[in-house]
Amino acid sequence: MENLIRNYTAYLEARLKEDSDQIDFLLSEERQDEANHKKVERNVIDIFMKVFKVSQKQSQGDLEKLEKAYLGFFEKLPSNWYANLEACKKNGQEDEAYIEELKIARKDELKIKFIEMMRVE
Repeated sequence: MENLIRNYTAYLEARLKEDSDQIDFLLSEERQDEANHKKVERNVIDIFMKVFKVSQKQSQGDLEKLEKAYLGFFEKLPSNWYANLEACKKNGQEDEAYIEELKIARKDELKIKFIEMMRVE
């Protein structure tokens, strides 16, 4: 379990740094909209990094409890994102829908990576 925690945390930290570097680059190129989109994606990583820490505490060293707790957040947290996405599509709010799609895609990426790392553990 310690390897999983160490490796997944390192993955999340690397993704945060990568996104931060990309944001800085985009801003230096005066590409504000793209930088804002990248900030949204970075914020999703930050959220899931925080709930990963919460899941670790809740699991009390039990790998199955960690998996259940953390994967549960992937269902609970984005439920509003899906609802907002549908509402935006229904109302023709393409820009807002795109933001929700970014959040959902990043969430899916993090979930897949966690599951892959769980299999190794």
